[in-house]
Amino acid sequence: MNQSDFIVQYIEIDNGSVLNDELIRSRLDVELGDPIDLDALDESVDRIYSLDVFESVTYDLAVNEKGERGVVVHAIPRSWGPNYLQFGLELSSDFSEFSDFKLGAAYTRNALNSLGGELRVIGSLGRQDQVSFDFYQPIDLKAKWFVEPRVYWRRQNFNLWLEDTNIAELQLAGWGAGFGIGRNLTTTDRLSLNYEFARGEAKVVTGDPGFPLDDRLRIGEIDLEYLHDGLDNLWFPTSGSLHRLVYRYASDELGAPFDYQQAAANGNLAFSLEKNTIIFSYALGYSFDDKAPFERWYRLGGLGRLSGLAPDQLSGRHLGLANVVYRRRINSLDLLPAYAGASLEAGNVWNFRDDIALDDLRYSASIYIGADTPVGPVYFAVGHSDSGDNAVYFYVGDPFNAHSFD
Repeated sequence: MNQSDFIVQYIEIDNGSVLNDELIRSRLDVELGDPIDLDALDESVDRIYSLDVFESVTYDLAVNEKGERGVVVHAIPRSWGPNYLQFGLELSSDFSEFSDFKLGAAYTRNALNSLGGELRVIGSLGRQDQVSFDFYQPIDLKAKWFVEPRVYWRRQNFNLWLEDTNIAELQLAGWGAGFGIGRNLTTTDRLSLNYEFARGEAKVVTGDPGFPLDDRLRIGEIDLEYLHDGLDNLWFPTSGSLHRLVYRYASDELGAPFDYQQAAANGNLAFSLEKNTIIFSYALGYSFDDKAPFERWYRLGGLGRLSGLAPDQLSGRHLGLANVVYRRRINSLDLLPAYAGASLEAGNVWNFRDDIALDDLRYSASIYIGADTPVGPVYFAVGHSDSGDNAVYFYVGDPFNAHSFD
């Protein structure tokens, strides 16, 4: 059949889920009166499947009782779910100065209503103790607009380092709440405006940080965020890109200790040739007028973020990081793909804009093996820094970084 001869006269949605038919219809790139475009229809099926509700999505080209030609989409809901429970474990150590662990669990309930609402509850223990509740709710039939309220409690310890010496340990603890409203520009792009409010305490656990620490943790800010997520896989991407841009405005009227502004960006870009993948990544953070409270300093250290250093070993008001990762598929098991790879990383943090300089960068490298398993990603990695520091990492699943004071 010549595609130009098949004019779409009707569209039928065979939907066995709680989702509204119009929500599914909005993801179809098919218009009444137009010739059928099978490539566009295949892409539409992928967009419907990405709702993460259906076990299978297929289509038929059909003729109804009136003799009209049309498209019938069959969206079969999953036989499992819609309740999902995930676990994650993160271990890191240099067998000398630091040893950290984090155990996390996440409960997700999707397809809560006809518009595709989703609840996510996250808890973790260890380096970060937290519990959080996030609710994502589209507010129109095409899921273009959404709201996102959230509440959380968190306690986190930070080790402060002077060069390679651990000089102090600080603790931030408190509760927070936020409310966001946004628009899904496409299935990969979204723009949101968020208000965040948090109260708690900050204290010195051991040592002397070398700067005055406000013992009251106070966050009050508005964030404008743009997100593009076009990766084919979050943990082991082979193609696509992810970019996140954030502008933050905080003031005492909003609940912050003083007025400050920040801008940040991070992302990565993946390319593949057969079994080989190259990923370029970056992260940038800037505090206007060198102003930001400790709870909003940027942090580096840990796997992929200067892998030879301890997690969050470096902290400051400005941040720059770039890395390149090489990864190779080392098996042919579709259900349990395994990889080996290495990374090169360069970056640093600075407290003052005038100190930012390329000749002040820190360097690290890592080698790793990993697998994409039914319980999530599994990594074993070894990192080495230009200062001679080494670190070992073992991850199972997602360590669930839901909310943070940084």
